[in-house]
Amino acid sequence: MSARSKELKIKLQHDVNVYLHHSLPLCVILGEERLLPWFYQHFVQVISDSGESIFRGNWPSIWVDFLEGDDSYREVIDDVYLDRAVLKGQSDVRGMFIECLERGHTMIVSLDEYYLPKKASYQTRHYVHPTLIYGYDDHAREFLAVGFDDQRLFCALRFGYDEVLAAYASAFESDERSMDYQQLIRLLKPRPFSRAYPFNARKFLAQLQGYVSSSADFFSAGGYRVSRDLLSIVTEAERLRFGSSVYADVERCLEKRVRGEAGGITYHSIHLLHEHKKGLVDRLRYVMERYGLADELAGPVERLKQLSGYFYAARLKFLKAEAESSSALLSQVLAHVREAKAQEEPLLRGVCQQLEAAFAGKAAEAVARDAST
Repeated sequence: MSARSKELKIKLQHDVNVYLHHSLPLCVILGEERLLPWFYQHFVQVISDSGESIFRGNWPSIWVDFLEGDDSYREVIDDVYLDRAVLKGQSDVRGMFIECLERGHTMIVSLDEYYLPKKASYQTRHYVHPTLIYGYDDHAREFLAVGFDDQRLFCALRFGYDEVLAAYASAFESDERSMDYQQLIRLLKPRPFSRAYPFNARKFLAQLQGYVSSSADFFSAGGYRVSRDLLSIVTEAERLRFGSSVYADVERCLEKRVRGEAGGITYHSIHLLHEHKKGLVDRLRYVMERYGLADELAGPVERLKQLSGYFYAARLKFLKAEAESSSALLSQVLAHVREAKAQEEPLLRGVCQQLEAAFAGKAAEAVARDAST
């Protein structure tokens, strides 16, 4: 029998990379150009969680993330988790992976990176982490994958069958307290839209207004992974901040770091804020071009692009500050965040007013047409 191969369509995107629970599904979604309007309608709102979480273990005082969860993704992809109980007793793991790929399912698989070459943990420590598998090559006996390499670059990778099977077996037997222990495989497949996803300008505006006003509905947070325990919702809701109020948590934790106190905040949160500002620029450009709003938005978009530069500088200085244990550099990061915060709120509030007027006026017909699609 001749060697087989399969490579499912994905896009190695670099719009949202800092957290794999977003970056990996987005590679699948953005592989379908007709789903691009969905992406521009989402990833507007952010959240900070200042409490302990079963998903974070010993992470720092705050976790900053996009307010997007599994329910959001399921608008455009079929999304199924296979947990340890379902997979127990599966003897032909390689065959199972190949069958899933042949059926058109891209897989996010929890693997122990100790066994994966080109990973930072290779042969140094056991570290269970998600990897996207989107194809296989029987001739080379390799799976096609996406994830972070040993240089912390988000990129395409190839792993041998035996390496993946060893990494999977180890993950399967991992510590029972780990979330990845319970949900080892996630199957993703784009839903068969016959045409482009219908962009909803009003929903986009509502998200942007919610960001500016620091408001969001906890119960409609798109399946955000705050907790699986409904009894803890009240407690968790008290520790959450949405939209621009996230800055208060970031400033507070940066101040702790400047004073030399442990924990507080990590690079991930600063990087996510940079991705968020870049994303707002891209989304407003999309709305501007879709509805012919250059007169209204060209200037604000350019000013917002300048603000994203504050976070580009902040994330680089944060990395250097950690490498050099420099409170002086952390003070500069804090200054960048404060300056961006001061300029962003009035800028985006003005954008919301411009969009509200345009959607009720010159762009009303196009907005209504999109909404009725």
